[in-house]
Amino acid sequence: MAMPIILWIGGKRRLADILIPRFPAHSCYVEVFAGAAALFFMRPPAAVEVLNDVNDELVNLYRVVQHHLEESHTDRHPACSALLLPPAELIRRPG
Repeated sequence: MAMPIILWIGGKRRLADILIPRFPAHSCYVEVFAGAAALFFMRPPAAVEVLNDVNDELVNLYRVVQHHLEESHTDRHPACSALLLPPAELIRRPG
């Protein structure tokens, strides 16, 4: 499980220990209003996972992280490339 990559007002990161154990068994997990997607990142993975948000820039951020994290970061911050965790260690979601 990973931590959220951004902070969000109204996020559920602090409630994760209370909420996640209450989730029923499931094979599909959907975040309709993702925001920081704290519960998405902090819970065990499901076979099918969907993130949605009305904020196009936020959705784009999650797509970049999912598909292009390493090259996006090293292109913009070449001096930090040695400090970047491999994507598999940063986020455990399949691409």
